[in-house]
Amino acid sequence: MTDFPNKLHRPFLVILLVTLSLAGCGGGGAGAPSSGGAGLSTYSAKSGVAQKGPLIRGSTVTAQELDANLSPTGKQYSYQTDSDLGTFTPTSAFGSQYIGVSANGYYYDEAQGAVSTGPITLTGYSDLATDTVLNVNLLTALAYQRIQHLVVTSKLSFAAARSQAETEVLAALNIPPGSYGSFSTLDLAGHSDGDHILTAISTLFVTGNTSGTMSALMANFQSDLGANGKLTVPATKAALATAAKSLDAAAAATNLTHEYSSLGLTFTAADINDWIDRDGDGVVGKFKFSVPDATSASTFTLPSSLVDQIASTTASVTGGQLSVNGTVVTGPVTIMAGDLVAVSPGGGTFPNGVVTVYLLSGGNRVARVSFVVGLLGIMLTPSAPSLPKGLTQQFKATGTFTDTSTADLTGSVIWTSGSPTVASIDGASGLATALSVGSSAITATSGSVSGTTSLSVTAASLESVAITPSSGTVGISNTVQLSALGSYSDGSTADVTRTVAWSTSDPTLASISASTGLLTGVALGPVSVSATRGAVTASVPFTVIPTTWHQAASMSTARDSFTATLLANGKVLAAGGLTNDAPGWVASAELYDPTADTWSTASSMPAPRWGHTATLLQNGQVLIAGGASASSAPGSQVVIVTSTELYHPDTNTWTAGANLLSQRVQHTATLLPNGKVLVVGGLQEGPGTAAEIYDPIANNWTPAADLPFAPVFGHTATLLANGKVLVAGGITFLANPTNVQPPPTAVLSSVAIYDAATNTWSAAANMLTARSQHGAALLASGKVLVVGGDTNGTVAGTAVPVNSAEIYDPVADTWTAAASLGTVTAGGVATLLPTGKVLFAGGVPNSGTPFLSSAQLYDPAADLWSAAPNMITGRAGHSVVLLNTGRVLAVGGASGNGSDTILASAELFP
Repeated sequence: MTDFPNKLHRPFLVILLVTLSLAGCGGGGAGAPSSGGAGLSTYSAKSGVAQKGPLIRGSTVTAQELDANLSPTGKQYSYQTDSDLGTFTPTSAFGSQYIGVSANGYYYDEAQGAVSTGPITLTGYSDLATDTVLNVNLLTALAYQRIQHLVVTSKLSFAAARSQAETEVLAALNIPPGSYGSFSTLDLAGHSDGDHILTAISTLFVTGNTSGTMSALMANFQSDLGANGKLTVPATKAALATAAKSLDAAAAATNLTHEYSSLGLTFTAADINDWIDRDGDGVVGKFKFSVPDATSASTFTLPSSLVDQIASTTASVTGGQLSVNGTVVTGPVTIMAGDLVAVSPGGGTFPNGVVTVYLLSGGNRVARVSFVVGLLGIMLTPSAPSLPKGLTQQFKATGTFTDTSTADLTGSVIWTSGSPTVASIDGASGLATALSVGSSAITATSGSVSGTTSLSVTAASLESVAITPSSGTVGISNTVQLSALGSYSDGSTADVTRTVAWSTSDPTLASISASTGLLTGVALGPVSVSATRGAVTASVPFTVIPTTWHQAASMSTARDSFTATLLANGKVLAAGGLTNDAPGWVASAELYDPTADTWSTASSMPAPRWGHTATLLQNGQVLIAGGASASSAPGSQVVIVTSTELYHPDTNTWTAGANLLSQRVQHTATLLPNGKVLVVGGLQEGPGTAAEIYDPIANNWTPAADLPFAPVFGHTATLLANGKVLVAGGITFLANPTNVQPPPTAVLSSVAIYDAATNTWSAAANMLTARSQHGAALLASGKVLVVGGDTNGTVAGTAVPVNSAEIYDPVADTWTAAASLGTVTAGGVATLLPTGKVLFAGGVPNSGTPFLSSAQLYDPAADLWSAAPNMITGRAGHSVVLLNTGRVLAVGGASGNGSDTILASAELFP
């Protein structure tokens, strides 16, 4: 039995002593960015919008002040979208007219009619001397690098650079110049040509792409256009051409109408088709015209809006004849606004078939007129196809003419579907989409001639199967539960784990239940695991390894009292912590890739901190909250902070979050089912709230109800199956009228349950043993296991480690004794494995002995602890992460071998 502080591993000891030494010294956390002194902030925006499709509620928007050369001034501000229409409120007063805007989040995918499966980042520039809205959208992102190049390298003014870059972006997409409005004024919910262009290009880039592949396409477009204002890379051109041919404008318009129904908006296929070059001839749909039943005397007068767009440029035609104000011209001619411009098939004998005339402006095609003559019939192919629900079918229309010749009329006819609820068809391209089981007549019409075939739609078919985890290891006699997700032709997905047939390439190495997907290691070696249903098969590689701890790659920085967070992409973010080198704490962060077993440098936090919490939010970002950090206060080295940071994995950047209401270090943070975060306890330098709630959408903290007891640190917070939070044990400070240092403490057996729906705490049954720095794990049964930790010593203010364990039943509100560990320990980590067993590893035994390398496995069904292989290194204050592969990563902490060396090493089990 020893004095309480000496029972704690290094970070607890350091933080406790530092906190006591700073009591009454003041301090506090870093605040949100300031816009400067009075009178300096003269620019503002009345509103903001972030759109690809619209970014959903809770997406992050960062506004950065820039000088006239587009260099950051050092001031930036963060907001969050407050609706699924991408709107946000930029409340800041800006000290510069030039603002760089970056928005990150999930978006509405109009091609799929659903929220994207991953986030995307959009960028843009605003000039608040002229812009009233902070607007970031797909088009501003495409022009972003080109504007920067023109300002920085070509020394253009911002206004000139933006105008030139936007014209070049449109030209790269075959859209002729026009009065569409600056990209920063466009809105998917608007009705202008510019708004429809944004809708069309948004649909073009999302068609056939996930968030990841679309981000790559955007990046390729930006970098290619950035240097010279043109698209030159064949792969980028090909990707856009493929998307243009395959996009379903009618379906996208229907999906957008549904998404914007609250605003009473209706989108049409023409909104999209008008601004897409579907067949790759260089002309967008709005300027493709057809003259059916034509004669040699036929003429077509071009719309005045098109003429005005190309005014003051040199125009000519290919394949026909051009006339201006009734006068035939035989060469290039300068077109003026208001001119009457017409085209005809040209002189001489008019051939049967199709005569295509292109209008050129400055050498670029801007309009196409197809004259169709002598058409007898139209044949559609394929004839009477059958198509599973959700798939698309490209129809082709072939015309037969009076001279027995044939010609492709696919882009010159009008396509219709007899039963649009069964199958829709793009009126310009002939691309049909199977919507529901049934049959529909598909018709192509040119003037008085038409052709028809039928399309039968069958039930959705299984297209692919994805196995999770996608690769991994399994120890001999250990098991890993695999799952299979089926993707169907209609875009739906379903869990098919129990309807596929599971198999392994070598049952002597690994066996698998054919109906459940439970994989068991048999002997050492590599093996392939397959899931099959009908003609669809998926396979993933696994390796059977010894059931022991394996050395993993080490971090670049030794860390103790840090956080390790499993990201949505399967990597692990390690951030902050205490280290061996002066000054003893770090702001750095790094990423572990389990597939490659490598650590790579991540962006550093704005300031060092340790004893903080890290919470993976539902939007994929990581919330870092509180902790202890460096202080600028005279005579002090550290300060407990209120500041928070948000890490964005897709951009590897940090942005400031709202400050906590109270300073906290060694607190707990729990993600609630509603997406908010509950923070409880923590050492504080002064009065503060016992618990508070973070709302990622509003980016603010609000007080939570007070707990029935007051844990400071060393408690656990466990999210129960019913969505409530169980807070158990911990250390509290006792009354100290004589100001004894360190102040007297006690270990608690108290338990409370938080209900987020009502913002209330209720006292629960006390634990059988008072505990702090114990392990806790939610079992598959919904019960909670707590194990080990410190309990009160026989002398006030002292604590001793225990090996006892107990289980809480939330339904009965009772604690029952469980089997005891093989050794006493505090600071060990309990991890629920995919097998349903609990791994408990490391920790601090009796004072003066090395930190534990021992590990034990708890079987809830048998109420039995069994020895697991020892870790390679004894450690406490370490982080433990259950990877998507089913393996356990133990990393960092302190060795406790007399010098309390902080570790960079990591190891994996099994």
